[in-house]
Amino acid sequence: MLPILLATMAQSGLAILAEAVVAKGKSAVEKKLGITLPSSSEQLTPELLGKLKEAQNTHEQFLVNAALEEAKLDLAASGEVSERWKADMASDNSLSKNVRPAVLIFLLFLFSVFSIASIYGIAVAPVYVTLLGELIQLVFMAYFVGRSTEKVVDMVGKRKS
Repeated sequence: MLPILLATMAQSGLAILAEAVVAKGKSAVEKKLGITLPSSSEQLTPELLGKLKEAQNTHEQFLVNAALEEAKLDLAASGEVSERWKADMASDNSLSKNVRPAVLIFLLFLFSVFSIASIYGIAVAPVYVTLLGELIQLVFMAYFVGRSTEKVVDMVGKRKS
């Protein structure tokens, strides 16, 4: 339920607060702001939204710093992932070379199965649909955007030298 709550908060003008919750955790942000965050988006009343917007404005520096720390960690981790992927591709092991494409194909297969099931009126639990959507986003971002970013960084590095 937390991803849905965070998406609702971001859509309601609380994007900085939502990013801080992702970076620092719900309990750390609650402690800093002195406000208890709801456990679901249904509990996000207009009154609570007002309080949260006020708290976001009051503690904006803390929230921005939390989001920046998360971005720095993501950037450092992406460099490690790139090095690991390069090592995998240089390996003689076919599994290490093919695991990412196999995961991508498997998730797309599941997406197709869920889509066909919905056409025939077969109900799939919403939690699985949400989980599959998040997994597909993660894999697509890592596989396509990450690789494209890596290529752009390499091209820029070659131009500078």
